[in-house]
Amino acid sequence: MLSADNLVFISEAGSSAHINRSAASRFSSLVRYAMVIEDSLDFHRINTEFNQKTFNENTWIILLSRTGETQGSLTKATNLQRLGCKVLAITASEDTTLGRISDVCLPTYFRPSDNNTSYVPILFLVEELSIVASKMIR
Repeated sequence: MLSADNLVFISEAGSSAHINRSAASRFSSLVRYAMVIEDSLDFHRINTEFNQKTFNENTWIILLSRTGETQGSLTKATNLQRLGCKVLAITASEDTTLGRISDVCLPTYFRPSDNNTSYVPILFLVEELSIVASKMIR
């Protein structure tokens, strides 16, 4: 992931979009530039040349999904893997659909019955991942 040309954080709309912005900002300040794509329509708006430069075998996609079952995230993961991208999922468990199809899964062990504090494990993993990556680069 550290040698990738592109780090792209992708989320659906809602609370995870705020977490995504924070995560991309954290990586951009400590590790390397990271971009955020929040809106599903962005994939249709981006021109083909940009897609080829961004979404290829030198790209890591980081998908944040509390449940790991959001249809939009699953569709994006499989479509981007077809382009050669690697997918890192931060989700409830490696036993979720997203956890199983991703190249790397960092589980939070969130249960759907948990309340909104369930974003704390996701934030913790993003913070730790960025710190470890920053130390490895130095």
